[in-house]
Amino acid sequence: MSATPPGKKTSRRVIAIVLLGTLGPVVAAVILRIFVFEAFKVPAGSMMPTLSPGDHMFVRKWKKTPSPGEVVVFRYPDNPSQDFVKRVVASAGDTIEVVDGRTVLNGKLAPHCHVGTFTTAGRPFELYLEKVGGQIFGVLHTRKLDDRSCETDACPSPLACHAGICAETTQGPWTVPPNELWVLGDNRDNSHDSRMWNGGKGRGVPLDNVIGQPSFVFFSETQGRSGKDVAGIPVVAGANASLQSALNECVTTLSR
Repeated sequence: MSATPPGKKTSRRVIAIVLLGTLGPVVAAVILRIFVFEAFKVPAGSMMPTLSPGDHMFVRKWKKTPSPGEVVVFRYPDNPSQDFVKRVVASAGDTIEVVDGRTVLNGKLAPHCHVGTFTTAGRPFELYLEKVGGQIFGVLHTRKLDDRSCETDACPSPLACHAGICAETTQGPWTVPPNELWVLGDNRDNSHDSRMWNGGKGRGVPLDNVIGQPSFVFFSETQGRSGKDVAGIPVVAGANASLQSALNECVTTLSR
């Protein structure tokens, strides 16, 4: 066996160093994208006020079963070529209903609080905070909801009693199958989510479809949103700044 001349060894070493220096960041980026983080752009407003159209977010891809209250990115069960982002409101074995857009989990209405009229995307909404699984987050409705209890008062027509409150519409109940999650958009009246899938019969997200969980918005087409924590309380700045006091009061109420 002949020995490799010293000059050739040196050349190969130099080439290897150059390749590592050139390809190292590329390889690292590919590994991060496959196994750790991936960037996603929010295309629509179904998760307002938590996420806005044009938000660019990093998604953590390490595997953990998401809990109710957390936001997830997943492959849409009715068309796995599409990626969706929604909030988990129930997990396997839970019974879920949606009453006038409000979450009813295992027969109990999720704690909620009305903040006020919130303007976003050029439209007025009613901003609420809702608490599911220990997470407090913002929810938008197109109208102020009736919060009268039907345990003590009769509901005026056309409202009916559901989950202890007077309500106009109810969806469900559904029982979440094993290895699935039930998801809703935070923009409750403008979201295509578990309530509508499977030809309108309702459908959960298989755990195998979950891509990961958003961490923060690293860039946004909406001023003031870059750097926002996806799990955080909604921002009430600009035209909505007058809601800050009511927002703080709601957070205090729901944190008790």
